[in-house]
Amino acid sequence: MVAGVADGVLPFGLMLSGKVTVGSGLPYRITDCSQGFDSCVSAKGQSGNFRQVDVGLAKEVKFAFGALSLRADVLNLFNSINYGGYDGWAGGPGNPSNRFGGDNANLGVPNAMGGPMRTMKFSARYAF
Repeated sequence: MVAGVADGVLPFGLMLSGKVTVGSGLPYRITDCSQGFDSCVSAKGQSGNFRQVDVGLAKEVKFAFGALSLRADVLNLFNSINYGGYDGWAGGPGNPSNRFGGDNANLGVPNAMGGPMRTMKFSARYAF
């Protein structure tokens, strides 16, 4: 992960911030009962890569009795698809449909999101 903030570079006193998160993926557990339901074993599965770029733009306006901060953020700027869950059931004995010899053809298929899709967020704060 890399993060940065640039203040005083943009006009009108705008502050720019950004964060880049890149990962090689996390392991997940696979349950393999292809040799029989009394001989189940666990194996390691590997998830896909994770990529996300977030950017933010902020402006602070000072008043006599405080300051108002306005902020706009875009999470997952490039709308990368990041999965967070995978089918970890290799299946039981029978018709071999995957690399373990189990009968689940959906082994390793993503079934949950691991981060947000492109999201815009606006916020305001008043400090006194």
